[in-house]
Amino acid sequence: MHPWLLPALDYYRDPGVRDLQHALKRGSDAAAYLMALDMAPHVPHDAVLVPIPSSRGYGGAGLLLAEHLAALTGCRVADVLRGRPRESLHALKKIGVDPTRVDLGFHLVGSLPLGTPVLVDNVLSSGHTAREARRVLLNALVLVHAVDPNPPVWRWVQS
Repeated sequence: MHPWLLPALDYYRDPGVRDLQHALKRGSDAAAYLMALDMAPHVPHDAVLVPIPSSRGYGGAGLLLAEHLAALTGCRVADVLRGRPRESLHALKKIGVDPTRVDLGFHLVGSLPLGTPVLVDNVLSSGHTAREARRVLLNALVLVHAVDPNPPVWRWVQS
């Protein structure tokens, strides 16, 4: 495992994880809260929570999770990362597109407060989103609710 990836659940093996992920994608605030409860013990005390943008280029699951994590931990949310609007990586993979070839266009739209930057997302699958976000926020930690162990994640994620 990489030192910048905080502990996460297994997408397939841990009970209820897939159901929570699907509910979150449908916008369930309750699912986001339950996921944040799982994630909160891994948040550093001085964290600045930075949501990873959705395929819309902003907000999404990462922002909802970060807001719940902030309420549970007292850490700040800095919604300063944006991306290029695109199809979801999951949808692109389904039609045979290599997600590592997709330019996510991540960039900062504001300054980051002092603290440990922690990128927040719901799931790590190919690792491409986390890798691209870490190119913008060097040395950031990554906190996800679950890791999908089936794809060749670690081949694409750089430490």
